[in-house]
Amino acid sequence: MLVIALLGTVVVMLAAILWAVATVLPQRDTPRTFVERQLAMLERVVKEKPKSEEAWADYILALVAAKQYSKAQAVIAQAEKAVGKDVVDILYVRARLAHARGDRGEAEQLVKKAIDSGLAFRQKELARLAEQATFPDPHVIKGKVLASAYYFQAQLLAEKKQWQEAAEALTKSLAEEPASADALVFRGNVYLELSETASATADFRQALKYIPGFQPALDGLKKAGAAK
Repeated sequence: MLVIALLGTVVVMLAAILWAVATVLPQRDTPRTFVERQLAMLERVVKEKPKSEEAWADYILALVAAKQYSKAQAVIAQAEKAVGKDVVDILYVRARLAHARGDRGEAEQLVKKAIDSGLAFRQKELARLAEQATFPDPHVIKGKVLASAYYFQAQLLAEKKQWQEAAEALTKSLAEEPASADALVFRGNVYLELSETASATADFRQALKYIPGFQPALDGLKKAGAAK
């Protein structure tokens, strides 16, 4: 009888342990890190808005940042079926994925194609709106993604030390988003490479107007001061 009682106690204890494990520990599909939670959230947004080019791009960029390249490629295929292959948002994230995988040449081609696609879409959309007597600021049409594409193009050019071309790409990026402190600091540093100290200083100071105390801009001003 004692043995039976002990066995019963053991069974009850094991059942309690299994219940605690099942309720306390996360299930296999439960996000366990901030990155997993972010990806899960972005995936839900895509499912809720399957025709949103921006939603697809945000999800894919997060996958690239998390170095989940195979998953990013698979999601790109899904996005292309949902919104099309020649969409600026998708071409841009394809360029970012190519660069992350070490294929700079493909990244350069894709980002140029992305920019061309975005500008063509803007022109077409502006013409459509003009027929309705509506004349918005052109930069509200794909301005955000074009700013990012020009910025990324500048990064690729800077990697090859093509400073003048990089500065031109950043100027186009800033035309889309003038208040981008990051782009201003980037262009300021490019101007320093071109020995254009006055232009660099102006960019660093402008960045500080948008983000007071922005350390990269403060560092840039120090470098500009030392270059005089």
